[in-house]
Amino acid sequence: KRQKEHIVKKGDRLAKLVPPEQLLLVKKINRIDGRHLQIGQRLLIPDCKNLGENDFAPVPREIKEKKTILVVFLGRQYFGFYREGKLLRWGPVCSGMRGRETPTGKFKVLWKAKKYVSHECNAPMPFAVCFEAKRGLFLHQQAMVGRPASHGCVRLLREDARWLFKKLKKGDKIIIVKK
Repeated sequence: KRQKEHIVKKGDRLAKLVPPEQLLLVKKINRIDGRHLQIGQRLLIPDCKNLGENDFAPVPREIKEKKTILVVFLGRQYFGFYREGKLLRWGPVCSGMRGRETPTGKFKVLWKAKKYVSHECNAPMPFAVCFEAKRGLFLHQQAMVGRPASHGCVRLLREDARWLFKKLKKGDKIIIVKK
């Protein structure tokens, strides 16, 4: 068995439940940022003996595309970052809520800003990567609540947002799919 289950109790904090080296993986598997634990919530805690982070990836480890590409899987609420068809990093997303859904299709990185504030919501959007100018949609760091909850943007964990901000270049392909 590669994972055990823990039911969140009053006073639980991720930092108390898992060792520091597993903290990011637990956040990713459970699609949470650690600040949004709820009593009674079911957490999956991986058994990492002889396993790497990609052994837990809920996205394909390889794709046919041979360029740098980011694929957002809306149904799974995860992304996969690929180079030369190989998965380099994966993580959870929080996409658009009902009525403000994140659009599917092919996009490109238009521009980036390390510190950006949403004109619509007046909210900070650290590590913002604009992929759709008409609606003003971005990949960015924001609260990760484990379900679609944004106004159409793709929210990321801080660690993933920072990493993707460094890796994605203007013109890189972003594909957003329903599955």
